[in-house]
Amino acid sequence: MNKLVGLGFDGCSVMAGKENGVQKIICDKYSKATFFHCASHRLNLVVNDLNAVTEIQNTAGVIKEVINFFRESVLRRKLVTNIPLLCDTRWSVKYKSIRIFAENFINIKSVLEKLSHNNDSDFKVNTTTRTKAQELSCVTSTSEFIIFLNIISKYSAQLEPVTNKLQAKSIDLYSVQIQNHIQDLLSIFNNNREQSDIVFNDIFNNSVFMAEKIGADIKNPRITSKIKKDQITKPILLNTITDSIFLFRT
Repeated sequence: MNKLVGLGFDGCSVMAGKENGVQKIICDKYSKATFFHCASHRLNLVVNDLNAVTEIQNTAGVIKEVINFFRESVLRRKLVTNIPLLCDTRWSVKYKSIRIFAENFINIKSVLEKLSHNNDSDFKVNTTTRTKAQELSCVTSTSEFIIFLNIISKYSAQLEPVTNKLQAKSIDLYSVQIQNHIQDLLSIFNNNREQSDIVFNDIFNNSVFMAEKIGADIKNPRITSKIKKDQITKPILLNTITDSIFLFRT
């Protein structure tokens, strides 16, 4: 332990507290040990702010519920691709889980439809399973779910490799490889922000394609109080809206 020169873990008070945290106790005994807030955890804290968006919370909750529905039964688990549980604390697994779910969404939706109507001759379901499958099939058919699934899966796929690199057993934050990963991620986010219309149009088109594959339609969302308020200051606005893209972006 006398050779200990660094500590790296998350920033919760139990671990990183300046008065009674683990890092304080260790540093008092081994003065050479310097505490560093885990880089991967810091990244995840920033991403976690997205949970303040209600639609993101709802979509992630539905994804988790669908995954649990299939994984809690050995028979149901065989019907779809093995998807890791959506863990709220293990972010590398969370990104992977969302990515795999999105990649296999059309097949997952098809299986839910079969279970809800008991159309699979090789797999008979009871009333409870059929009711739950029907419930999940309905909620995963909504425009909001499909669009936000495409949004969070897009960025999960981009964050996953960076998170895995930052959690590697051997890592040098100043290495060219790590810096390139981080810079690439920053460039992607900055470009997406500067070209938000183009990026969202692409997401919307993918959502329309996905909806068509499962036999659903992308419908205009409910007009919010914010848009109604804009109608007062910009009376022409709502009278000229015919594009669903604008409504979802608003």
